[in-house]
Amino acid sequence: MHADSDDALLPGWYDSFNRMVLSHPESDIIYFENDSDTLPHNTLIEKYFDKQSNKNDCLDFGLRVTVPWGRVYKTNFIKENDIWFDELSKASDVYHGVNTFLKAKKISLSTSKIYHYYVHEGNISANFTKETWEDFKYVMYRKGDLVNAYLKQNNLNYRHYGTYLLKQGIEGKVGFKEIVSCLIGIKKHHMAIFPSFSQLASYLKKSK
Repeated sequence: MHADSDDALLPGWYDSFNRMVLSHPESDIIYFENDSDTLPHNTLIEKYFDKQSNKNDCLDFGLRVTVPWGRVYKTNFIKENDIWFDELSKASDVYHGVNTFLKAKKISLSTSKIYHYYVHEGNISANFTKETWEDFKYVMYRKGDLVNAYLKQNNLNYRHYGTYLLKQGIEGKVGFKEIVSCLIGIKKHHMAIFPSFSQLASYLKKSK
């Protein structure tokens, strides 16, 4: 189990942790909720809670919840698949999070809250530099290729977006030329830029 040095485990976390581990010995990964309202984790866990018996029914969950904290891994699963973190200035956990999800034979979701995620200005993810931008592009492009290979291998359809990368570039004011290059890179690495009609309709319906 991983935890960031500036975060905290909630009181009673071990009881929830131990109960889930003992009752789900077949799971390679167990995901828990956290007490932060700034992230989509809890909403996605609750949305896909009834579909967790089939990992491929939870693709949207596994490809969006990529941080390593707030979950527990089976040690042998990590060792046998030789999974490591990237040594990067930003998003070093994204590929790890997606790779573990796609390689896991069985996952479990828990609505127990065991983790507190702190948001503050000192977070690495909140800082934008040329180095972090280049590293972020590298990670997202690799993620796109990894997801595409998995979808093809398992004959699955999933609209994998690269818009978050584009959003980061625009907010970081990387310039027009870099944004155009980013658009080309997103397409090249098998990610979508625009939402489907059904997703757009769903968004418009919620916003009314």
